[in-house]
Amino acid sequence: VNPALTYAVVAHPKTGRLLVAAGLVDALAAKLELPAGEAFEVVATCAGGDLVGTTYRHPVADRVSPVLAGGDYITTESGTGLVHTAPGHG
Repeated sequence: VNPALTYAVVAHPKTGRLLVAAGLVDALAAKLELPAGEAFEVVATCAGGDLVGTTYRHPVADRVSPVLAGGDYITTESGTGLVHTAPGHG
């Protein structure tokens, strides 16, 4: 996460709960093709810095991973405001 960004926990019956940069909620809803007239419910918001050191359940692999602080390369220009970091792989 980018500690300087604000993040939102959003929910929808189609997706369950997701974490996304608050500035990208609408873009994610469009990308996931939520039904016309429907939107994500914003369950909570918090600063990215508050997420650092917490953990999350990986969406594909059966494991729990730590949330790490990234840099200013994590933006709200596209995507979700989250990046995967693979130490030792560039």
